[in-house]
Order: sequence, then structure tokens, then C-alpha cells
Amino acid sequence: LIPAAAIAALAISVNLVADWVLNRTTSLKGGRGA
Repeated sequence: LIPAAAIAALAISVNLVADWVLNRTTSLKGGRGA
């Protein structure tokens, strides 16, 4: 149960970080970023 929770937390953090990085890069490039 602990490994599953750790994998889920890791996947969520990676997802959030990737989303933030994509938004930041598109904003810096003046694209359609949020």
C-alpha cells in the first residue's frame, strides 16, 4: 500500500510540475499559455 501511495504522489507531483513548466515556458514565449 505504501509503494502504491508513493507512486501516486510522485505521478501527481510530476504532473503538476510539468503543467507549471509548460505554462511558464509558453507564457515567456508569448504563446497561448495561461
